[in-house]
Amino acid sequence: MTHQDERTYPPSGLADPQGTWFTRPEGHLCLWVPLKAPSLNQLKNMHRHAYKDTRDDWQWMVEAALPRIDLPLTPCSVVYERRYARAQHQMDIDNLYASAKIPLDALQRAGVLEDDAPDLVTSLTAMQSEVKTETQEGTLLIVDPIISD
Repeated sequence: MTHQDERTYPPSGLADPQGTWFTRPEGHLCLWVPLKAPSLNQLKNMHRHAYKDTRDDWQWMVEAALPRIDLPLTPCSVVYERRYARAQHQMDIDNLYASAKIPLDALQRAGVLEDDAPDLVTSLTAMQSEVKTETQEGTLLIVDPIISD
């Protein structure tokens, strides 16, 4: 794992991230990433180097926005929301859940999740919503740690 202070430049020429973490009073950690994750069809057709670049871009965005908190946050539940502009279409449900792979891998590689195994990420909720402009497109990730008594 690489920490955000050790990263000197973004991979694949990404500009400075506009992603932000914030903590809700309920203890949820939320991350806004101004990128849309590739769909299942895009992942299937992606060359391995393009996949690696996409995976590294996502990891960098998560690490750059990550606050100094105790990690990992597992066991937990994760909510994944894809926001897309009107000119595009809604994904089928199987594509939507498959598109959560890159963001979940980024959370794991950045140390937010210990692993994405079912006993550590107990639930994944995927949803999508339409936004008015392409500048509002992106991904919202909510990680809700499960506190055991």
